[in-house]
Amino acid sequence: MEREEELFYSERPSKNQKFDKRLIAHVVKLAEEGTPRRDLIKTYKMTGETLGMWLDKYSSILHKRKLHSTAENRSIVRAIHGGMSIKEAVIVYNISSRSTIRNWIKAFRMKILKLVFQTRVKCLKNLRPKPKVQK
Repeated sequence: MEREEELFYSERPSKNQKFDKRLIAHVVKLAEEGTPRRDLIKTYKMTGETLGMWLDKYSSILHKRKLHSTAENRSIVRAIHGGMSIKEAVIVYNISSRSTIRNWIKAFRMKILKLVFQTRVKCLKNLRPKPKVQK
């Protein structure tokens, strides 16, 4: 197999040079067989975006990310605030990575802070004395 690979894979003289179509098919096949993406990226000197694009375009297996609704995100964040670890949440809810959950937590914190700020501003406006109308 490596002998075949040598026929169409050689170091690219510049990053602007396109990859050989046979190499693309070979890399996609390796990814489908379970070779870690990190290893493919390092071995073939490509970016993660390039590999993702190849998998989206040429793979027979769907590599799409699962989209979670806001309600699902909120319930997962609540579970973590209730005592579940992020690592446990990744396993239980089948989330792609811990950073995804951390981003959800950060986004919900920002929403809460925004709501608290808006509520306080509204309360302060109500506390101001109303100007007297002269007759």
